Amino acid sequence: MARRAEEVLVELETRFKAALPNAEVARNEPKAQRISPGGDVTLFDGDPGEPEVLLSPLSYTYEHRIPVEIAAGGDDPAGLLETLLREIGLVIEADRTLGGLCSWLDAEAPSPEPLDAPGAAVGRRADLVVIATYTTRSPLA
Repeated sequence: MARRAEEVLVELETRFKAALPNAEVARNEPKAQRISPGGDVTLFDGDPGEPEVLLSPLSYTYEHRIPVEIAAGGDDPAGLLETLLREIGLVIEADRTLGGLCSWLDAEAPSPEPLDAPGAAVGRRADLVVIATYTTRSPLA
């Protein structure tokens, strides 16, 4: 059985892929030289941070910060970026427990910026942090 952190990351990636069929959704990948026509969404493993430890029963509650990079290009990069952000928001709002993997799932406001990379087409990008709160029986579980 996978660790809870890994289960959460796999489930988020799966749900993003289902909600964003035209985008390239990946995990822990370097920035692409070219933006896919439907946009690029990359999840990173992030940091579960220091847990809140409860002693009776022994449990560890994490607020796992999961970075997500979003890049949009094409004829209307700003519009595509907004669409990608909206769809990611809908995924989070649809099931804030990820089928029981989390006690709460939320996101911080995105920080959009122009895409500026040598040789890259004009585009837009945003960095987003998804926060998954979950409890385990062990720091290794």
